[in-house]
Amino acid sequence: DDDDDDDEEQEDEKKQEHAGEGEQWEDRAEAEADGTFESDGSSRLPDLSEHHNYMAKVLQEHPRLYDRLRHVRTEKGVTLAKCIKPGVDNEGHPMVPAAGLFAGDAECFSTFRDIFHPVICRWFPDSEGRTHVIDTDSSRLPSFPLVSDFGGPKPERIIASLTRNLADYPFPNACTSQERLAVELLMVRAFAALEDQYAGCYMGLIGSHTSDVEMSPEMQTELWKLGFLPEEPDSSVAVSAGFGQRWPEARGVYLVQNHELAVSVNDLDHIKIMCSLDGSNVELAFQLVFNFVNALEKVLKSLDRGYSWAWSDSYGFLSPSISHLGTGLTVGAVVHLPRLSTRPAMMQDTMHKMGLKLARWMASSSENTMARRSTVSGTWELFHSPSIALTEVQVLSSLRQALRSVLQLESQLAHRHMDEREGDVESYLQASTATGGNEVPGAELISTDSAHGSFDAGTSGESQTAKVPLTGSQRLSQVAASIPFAELPGLGPLDMEGFPTEECPDQLPDISHHYTMLATILRRDPDSYHRMKSSQTSFGVSLARCIKPGIDTRGHAMIKTVGAVAGDAECYKVFEELFVPLANLLHGEVACQAEASPAVHRPLLHWEEACEVLDRELLAKPDSSASLQGRLEGLDLKLHRNLEKFRFTPAISAETRREVETLLSQALASLGPDTCGRYLPLATVHETATHDTSVAELKAAGLVFQPPEASLDLSAGIGRDWPLGRGVYEMTGTEGIVAWLNNEDHLTFVCRRSGSNLRAALSELLRIDEALRETLKTAHYNYALAARWGYLSSCPSNLGSALHVELRCRIPLTRQKDGFKRLCFRLGVGARDCSDDSAVTSIYNLARLGSSEADQALLVLRAGLCLSECEERFERGEDVELAQVTGRT
Repeated sequence: DDDDDDDEEQEDEKKQEHAGEGEQWEDRAEAEADGTFESDGSSRLPDLSEHHNYMAKVLQEHPRLYDRLRHVRTEKGVTLAKCIKPGVDNEGHPMVPAAGLFAGDAECFSTFRDIFHPVICRWFPDSEGRTHVIDTDSSRLPSFPLVSDFGGPKPERIIASLTRNLADYPFPNACTSQERLAVELLMVRAFAALEDQYAGCYMGLIGSHTSDVEMSPEMQTELWKLGFLPEEPDSSVAVSAGFGQRWPEARGVYLVQNHELAVSVNDLDHIKIMCSLDGSNVELAFQLVFNFVNALEKVLKSLDRGYSWAWSDSYGFLSPSISHLGTGLTVGAVVHLPRLSTRPAMMQDTMHKMGLKLARWMASSSENTMARRSTVSGTWELFHSPSIALTEVQVLSSLRQALRSVLQLESQLAHRHMDEREGDVESYLQASTATGGNEVPGAELISTDSAHGSFDAGTSGESQTAKVPLTGSQRLSQVAASIPFAELPGLGPLDMEGFPTEECPDQLPDISHHYTMLATILRRDPDSYHRMKSSQTSFGVSLARCIKPGIDTRGHAMIKTVGAVAGDAECYKVFEELFVPLANLLHGEVACQAEASPAVHRPLLHWEEACEVLDRELLAKPDSSASLQGRLEGLDLKLHRNLEKFRFTPAISAETRREVETLLSQALASLGPDTCGRYLPLATVHETATHDTSVAELKAAGLVFQPPEASLDLSAGIGRDWPLGRGVYEMTGTEGIVAWLNNEDHLTFVCRRSGSNLRAALSELLRIDEALRETLKTAHYNYALAARWGYLSSCPSNLGSALHVELRCRIPLTRQKDGFKRLCFRLGVGARDCSDDSAVTSIYNLARLGSSEADQALLVLRAGLCLSECEERFERGEDVELAQVTGRT
């Protein structure tokens, strides 16, 4: 759940606040909870048998290697433990390959060669025995238009980046504050000495306090739109590696005057040169990047004793990340591929054969400007990543050839109706590769002989799903087999491997190094497992099903997740010994109320009360209300519901999921003209979006849910049989309201609107929910509801009202101040950067249980009013001490 990070115990909350605000933590990676792997070499190596990264595999093959190198340090003080810490702290996922280690300086590659070299050879299988050769002369490449001969799509934007690190300093993940500042000062000196054509301005990130010029909120937004803004690491791997130490201290961006080039300093590498150009001129982007780095290198060599890039004859230009070794060059293009996008198996296989990587392209709301934020339907970034096996020119050459072939394939699908059978695609790709040939001597193209998977004969999985009636388990199995998701662990008909789902083993597996709330509870009372392990609900849901995600996934010490799900409504009673302490951790003392004490939920017969409550608050503070309305960019509401007569989504069968889908879609369709709409099965929605503008807009607005990716969700069973029995009910008579069927819960109402009218959005959402409740009652179905817990959800964090209220506020000055997160905590809300705009902050309710829907909306509204008042005072130049703000100003 999105809010699990904010529902931690108070000590973890304080640690995260300090780390996020860059206070007195010398090293964010070292601010660890008990039980995490120490980076100084004092910890013994834990059991890595359940870890899924290359580092763990090497250490398992050579069990004495760690002890042999454990107390060795490089000249700059980096230990092997520092390098492997992220791969020890994080198990990883069996389907997502990861290196599991990061170099702390250039010497790590020689001092700890016995572990780095095997990992590098697994990451780059063709690198063994090679010497890296530099070749940046693109003038030898022949003229080679990317646009196909018969028209069709062409690249919308070219993106190139180049990473470099200084040999004289530790890398950003292992440096001290003084060393990081020294790198920043050195780079600022070098930028100032560049020739006029590269003249620009260096700006420290907001809150860095180490640069003469700190970027304004407006410039921060502009850099974000251009894709040039470094962002604070938030993944557990990056945090554990140390990339977030004292963020944003001594970090910034050098922006060249024409805004085509920018250089980030002290992000994941010492510098990252970035270029973003409209159009399809990939050669120009390549030349701009390397002309700049050559000029910068010349300046650095002339300063003081002379500075050089970290380099190795075997591995090329060195980086903390194994994936950036070699050229350090990443070059790609933004392309619109609507036909390939509706054929996921075909698309994935094509990219694999052509040696391309794929990422969804995100577009900002600003006209004619792109940035990686909200997904644009059918638009992708195709890129060729760094490689030890290829020179810089070979990377460019292979990208051009592969990109041209992909664009031609899209045109073939659009104009010649190419059949999707594997033979047709295979022959086309081989022919297109053979036609292009190698552009320069030694420019080896990625082999097209090995297939990542196979294509299903006939039409795509999506269109088959639309035509085959879902009646009976045999038909369901046939349809599932034709969808590419069926081959992916956790998204096919079977549960993820690991802990069983039907019966618990006699003994609980070792969870001494698990960091979920579930593990905390089971460690406190180990006997509770034995008391519950043989119990089942009347629907046949076992304890094993409920605790599987928290047993399969260790989690991270700094990020507290639940680790358990409810398989049906009865789970909260049958497995009370588990869910009561879980609710206590999530919701506080209110979860310990007596059974007879209701969880304060007003009947929805009077949903107008929510409007009256909000109206009174707004009228009481007219000035603050006006200020907030001027700062609100939009709002999000989510309302989770489940039906009591069915298993919840983690435990539901394919047939029952289809039954729930039919029941709810028909009930929604019968609500009346003001909520009229249409039901879009998830299996066909992507194809529909290619010719239906309204569906494409739903996808672009984030109102179509995606398959789960987190290992906890996949292990919980939420993604089984994807996308069968799932869909989106679009309410064409309302603004920005849809209903998701069979995602995390049976039903999730989602309201996403621009503007500031929380009152109207909440009242309309509750009115629709009430109408559906009454409609279901006429058919003898009810929402899953309990006096103690309120509305029941598969995730215990949603107990109570199951309402999520989120306001997107533009408060850049307040957001950067010390104590901002503590103030939000006192106000009872969580806060995070908005995914649509780095200058916008989302604030949302942490509470679900123990208060009404109106109370929770009022809580978020009051927090928004308070933060808006603070922002206004900062804009007037007042010195506001956030620690003294009470929320009642």
